[in-house]
Amino acid sequence: MDMQMYRGHAVVAALVLLTTVTAASPTGYWGYLCDGGNYSAPSKYQQNLEQLSATLPEAVASSPSLFHTQAVGSSQDRAYALARCRGDTEADDCKRCLTQAFKDARAVCTFRKGISIYYDTCSLWFAEKIKIHLGDLQSVLRADGPPIPTQCKAFQNDASTLIADVARKASDSSQRHATGEKGCDERACNYTLYTLADCLPGISAAQCQVCLEDLTSTPGLSGRQMGERKATLLCSYRLEPYQFFRDTKGGHTNKTLWIVVVIAGGAVLLAIALLLWWWFLAKHPSAIDSFNKITTNWQGKTIALFLDYDGTLAPKVDNPDEAYMSSEMREVVQELASLCATSVVSGRARDKAENFVMIENLHYAGNHGAEIKLIDETEAYEPAREYVPVINQARERLEEAIKEIKGASIEHKKFGISVHYRCVEKEERELVKKLAKQTIKGFSELTVTKGDKVVEVRPKAEFNKGFAVKYILEQLARKNNWDSSQVVAIFIGDDKTDEDAFKVLRKRVGGLGILVNKKRKWTKASYSLEDPAQVQKFLQMLVNWKKKAEAEV
Repeated sequence: MDMQMYRGHAVVAALVLLTTVTAASPTGYWGYLCDGGNYSAPSKYQQNLEQLSATLPEAVASSPSLFHTQAVGSSQDRAYALARCRGDTEADDCKRCLTQAFKDARAVCTFRKGISIYYDTCSLWFAEKIKIHLGDLQSVLRADGPPIPTQCKAFQNDASTLIADVARKASDSSQRHATGEKGCDERACNYTLYTLADCLPGISAAQCQVCLEDLTSTPGLSGRQMGERKATLLCSYRLEPYQFFRDTKGGHTNKTLWIVVVIAGGAVLLAIALLLWWWFLAKHPSAIDSFNKITTNWQGKTIALFLDYDGTLAPKVDNPDEAYMSSEMREVVQELASLCATSVVSGRARDKAENFVMIENLHYAGNHGAEIKLIDETEAYEPAREYVPVINQARERLEEAIKEIKGASIEHKKFGISVHYRCVEKEERELVKKLAKQTIKGFSELTVTKGDKVVEVRPKAEFNKGFAVKYILEQLARKNNWDSSQVVAIFIGDDKTDEDAFKVLRKRVGGLGILVNKKRKWTKASYSLEDPAQVQKFLQMLVNWKKKAEAEV
């Protein structure tokens, strides 16, 4: 759903969540966030909340998805609400939990117009306006349970691994809900950990994945207690040293999931459900329009620039062997390389990337980080060298598997394989992806990832563009005695495989990701550019800024 569709509507923007509350309550909530202004009693807004509290718990409990949105009242005093129950919750328990949630919400945030409140089995949000805030949604966090035994050295790793695994399963599940467990039966340390992760019904797998990744990648584990739970409006996870969820087939609820959008006054309410779509599909600010903001406080800092090739420096074309960058783009990249450390990080083989770019004073990383060569080094760093024999075998089988499909092609890259299907008829593209995946199943050392009209085959070892960025930054910092706190690292890329680099930089002070794509899509990048032409314009702005900054020193 495109946000452009709604710009003309009167519904105004921004959901601001406040500080985390971690203390438990006798009535069962484990966290809440107060928001918005105050309402008086009696008032129309209070009456609307009363009506919501009387009807919404039943609506959620009777929904196959255990999720519902509702709005009551005229535009001036309208109250919006979103409520959900955990996927393994019985209908009666769901209704009971939400009924209590309305009571507790008005007790802990007395006369406040907005609140989010979280329980073991349900959560509730209500507010006076639907608002869209392009900053990160704040999460609530609570750590509890017995202390971690000092002899259990593996606990933190076990807990983190289990949470990440269940989060991945939840995003892959059509129900956006998954559970899992992991035990340790060592003599000095015996425990079993249980985890549940879920997302709001109706959001895509990619949206769920990003939400849970954000939730689980930020510091959460207390390091002292064995239990933890963390949530936002969009997703949540919970870890305990005991089983707190009901067993369901395959670890997932078997309920059919759907969303009800409430109809009122003869028009579709732009209600809370739209917040989900607006939030994930909202276009990230243009890096060109935001250039002055981006470069604020960059004076005197070291710039490290990382550039993807296909779709970033050069337009994407049907034949990857004809993806040439313009002479104007080459000139601006050449000039930028003379002003700051510049690297090309590509999924192509390194030598092919070098042949296309044709600029000597650049660092190059090919095969998604499986081969990296810095300017002053005679030999490339090739951490994936041991996988060459198995990659060669896989290439032969892939060539045999797709040879009858017109338009499909194999690009052998020494440390990886690209199966291109951009020129394949649309009805046969799924077949190409299926054949590639089935073929690689026979190679335990390899994994398959999806790109833009391409299937990438790579070693399962952690060689990706994020790895390449980290490696190059570490090497340059060591060789040049950089102060890492004074380094601004920028990655510009257009493909799904660039998200690994965006993710690395998002966690790093001074890190900045820029997505190149005309479509609105969820990304770890902070800003956007539409195409290589805009990339060139942004790079030229960076050249001009850098020259001016050096002249002022």
